[in-house]
Amino acid sequence: MTMATVVNSMQIVEPFLWLLTFDDYQNNTVLRAVGNLEDVTSRGEVYTAFPFEIVLPTDDGQKPQTLKLVFPNVGQELMQLIREYAPGLNPKIKMELILASAPDNVEKTLDFMEVGNVTYNALAVTFDLVSSSIFARRTCTGTYNQAEFPGLFWALQ
Repeated sequence: MTMATVVNSMQIVEPFLWLLTFDDYQNNTVLRAVGNLEDVTSRGEVYTAFPFEIVLPTDDGQKPQTLKLVFPNVGQELMQLIREYAPGLNPKIKMELILASAPDNVEKTLDFMEVGNVTYNALAVTFDLVSSSIFARRTCTGTYNQAEFPGLFWALQ
């Protein structure tokens, strides 16, 4: 069954699952989680059952889009990841959407996100994910005039 079939059917009986892969380059560790009640094996890799919530951003057209991943603060795996990473070596996150009946067929991949900010308390750990793509980042803006930048206006002369 394909994702289009499931989405367009009158009754959705096939669950979608998000597979998360945290690549911590600083410590050479990889954490894999699935938003499910039981572990899932996809393409030979085991994704540990771990409840989490994906919070989508509001689209205001003014700032780059960020996602939030909210995990219940139930284990030490995430706390170890948070405490050990250094600025500039942010863990990369890959998110893959699969159907529960076909875990080896990835329907959608988001592989350009990295951890931008982390907040936590006794109840939850929240990761703010930002795009690692240069094309999604805001850049400085300015104006160019012919007196200061004559090379840009050579065709007008």
